[in-house]
Amino acid sequence: MAPIKVFIIDDEPETVTMFKAFLKLYDIEAEGAYTGAAGLAAVAKERPDVLILDLMLPDADGYEICKELRTQPETALLPIIIVSARTAREDVRRGYAVGATRYLKKPVNLDRLLAEVQAAAQAGRHEPPPEAVQEADAGPVTGPLPPLETVSPAKALPPKAKPRPAAGKAKTKTPSPYPEDFKLEKDDTRPIPGQYYREEDEEKKKKKDKG
Repeated sequence: MAPIKVFIIDDEPETVTMFKAFLKLYDIEAEGAYTGAAGLAAVAKERPDVLILDLMLPDADGYEICKELRTQPETALLPIIIVSARTAREDVRRGYAVGATRYLKKPVNLDRLLAEVQAAAQAGRHEPPPEAVQEADAGPVTGPLPPLETVSPAKALPPKAKPRPAAGKAKTKTPSPYPEDFKLEKDDTRPIPGQYYREEDEEKKKKKDKG
């Protein structure tokens, strides 16, 4: 069986090189062009099995290229996979409206690209997916956000609430800066802890010297 032939029209040389190298791993022949004009000429000459088309080109609009290829008898049924950084819902809908076989959003998953290329080549003709699939392609890239409680493993505390100590852990008692037998008389002023101990030590020293 003859290998699948793919042509890539994309203005980014790195993207063309990456796609070519990846597809080659699966025995898929791939060539590329960086402008719309060069791409159209190459497609007419090479007659690929599948076209991978970017939308934002330096000399042409990818939508117009897709539309033009659909008007030509030689390429009217050519499978065209649009791979674009235009990810808005209206962009995807417009892509299918002008004749895209599939619409993939950048950054594209290479395994997904491979599967679409192989499916399009096997079909051998342009077959757009059902409308429900087109709408799914037009949806958000990452899907809906997860519920709030799954974003963080810690549950939010109520306003002004303080975390309760873990069960089984005793509360740590702050040690007193005064001796256990310390008593403060009614009219006395509470001494500074360091000063209290210094005075107590001096008193003990005087008693010792007298003794």
